[in-house]
Amino acid sequence: MGATRVLHVIDRLDYGNGVCMVVMNYMRQLDPEKWVFDIVVQHPPKDKALYDEVIARGGQIFTIGKPGLWDLGTFLRQWDQLFAQYPYPIVHGHLPVTAVFYLGTARKNKVPVRIIHSHGTRGGIGFLKGIRNTLVTRPIPLYATHFIACSLPAGQYLFGNHIAHHRMLLLPNAIDCDRFHFDAVARQQIRTLHHAKDALVIGHVARLSPEKNQGFLLDVFHTVCQTQNAFLWVMGDGPERSALESKAKDLGISERVLFLGVRSDLEQILPGCDAFCLPSFYEAMPLSVLEAQACGLPCVTSVSVPAQADVTGTMTRLSLQAGLSVWADALVNAARQRDPQAISSQFIQSPMNIRHTADMLTHFYTRQLPADG
Repeated sequence: MGATRVLHVIDRLDYGNGVCMVVMNYMRQLDPEKWVFDIVVQHPPKDKALYDEVIARGGQIFTIGKPGLWDLGTFLRQWDQLFAQYPYPIVHGHLPVTAVFYLGTARKNKVPVRIIHSHGTRGGIGFLKGIRNTLVTRPIPLYATHFIACSLPAGQYLFGNHIAHHRMLLLPNAIDCDRFHFDAVARQQIRTLHHAKDALVIGHVARLSPEKNQGFLLDVFHTVCQTQNAFLWVMGDGPERSALESKAKDLGISERVLFLGVRSDLEQILPGCDAFCLPSFYEAMPLSVLEAQACGLPCVTSVSVPAQADVTGTMTRLSLQAGLSVWADALVNAARQRDPQAISSQFIQSPMNIRHTADMLTHFYTRQLPADG
């Protein structure tokens, strides 16, 4: 009997996409002789390394773009053709906005296990967008057979309280601790490379987009710079990058803010930081905060980051209404009191180590398969 193929539905293959990296992390942990991930993306893969990795493990990658009002029929036919060609036993969807379409088509094509996985606690910034997303996600329980969420609030947001408490698998985003851990050699190398050997370095990893609130982050960092020799390392890219670079220049901190772009080597950069900051307007279970703790960093975040993300007891959650000086002081104090080796060791021993959650996922898949699957 060959490997079981699971079809994952995500937005894109991109190191800067958190959901993509969750799927990739699990793919790397599962035995390729037993489980193979095929992936549908909405945007053609741009990162050849991730593409090659999926292919090397026996997977396939398909591109089916976002449906428009005038080409919904074409969109549905593409899904019909895919399911006709490949009779998947499991579809694992990570895109709630289009889930009624691809899970509905999967149901029509008799795919027995149809999973929807919630990674967020909000449908997007903007009143009209939020209303639209609420309307198109409400019928999801009619088409999904199983429900997964990275946190209870994420499940409650997408599925409602009853499903979240009685029918949902809580599968926390987890970290490959063989890759992400405190590395004193990497710390010295990256700080030397960026001329920050004796400086306070604040790290930030996220898509550069409005919901991540990086404008506020720059204001906080500007306050930090009033009393500290400090650097801010920003890892990620997105539509706000140009505006953020301009704001850093206007604040007079452009030489202190390094926009490092989307990185595939975060495990080599994060140990070089002294603290991590994520002031998002909303989050479910941010992978970046977990990676930071795994690498030994104390974190200062907005209260939108769930308390469950504080795996090591070193995370400070603050209101966005707190003053800039409150945020700045919290970052400086966290950096001064850090014990990176202890933080990293504690994280490695926690349930957020992907070795534990990968077993949860494979057991879940196996239980749902038909008896002859």
